[in-house]
Amino acid sequence: MKQKWWTLLFLLSALLLTACQGNRTVTPLSPVEAANLAAEWAAMELTLVNGGFYEEGEYETFLYKGMNYRYLAGHIDSKKKLKAELRKTMTKKGAKRTIKENGIIFYKKRSAQPETEIVSDLMWNVATVREVKVKKKKMVMELTIPIGETRTAKKMKITYLYKKTDGWRIDKVEK
Repeated sequence: MKQKWWTLLFLLSALLLTACQGNRTVTPLSPVEAANLAAEWAAMELTLVNGGFYEEGEYETFLYKGMNYRYLAGHIDSKKKLKAELRKTMTKKGAKRTIKENGIIFYKKRSAQPETEIVSDLMWNVATVREVKVKKKKMVMELTIPIGETRTAKKMKITYLYKKTDGWRIDKVEK
């Protein structure tokens, strides 16, 4: 008889817990939050494009299919570490897209990319945001980011998706 009560209590609490989780509402992404998430993404992408934060003696290059490549820095030198870093601001699909767009390969169980250096003059701290499309779990925003002191700006369309486990994440960036 005691076992039946415990089983009943367990089932009721599981049912109640499940019912409470289903009532979560999606908080819309504010323009400030969208700009901050985009700035975090931009900082990560700039770090990625430049190979990461290398420690002394860590920078290694190699020739692959007639092209010079470099291994990424230790904090993003494996597929798992790289995806974990990208997933802080992006969806899984967005992270895969970023890896592909940046020419990253996985060679001898390490992540690598063609040798390049990029410097960005984009002033993310003063970016302006305009909502283009708003749905419950998907938002498209247009960001206008000033370029240095040139009085010009770059426009980007960024698609944000809401994921239950992660919250708002960047899914796609149209530069």
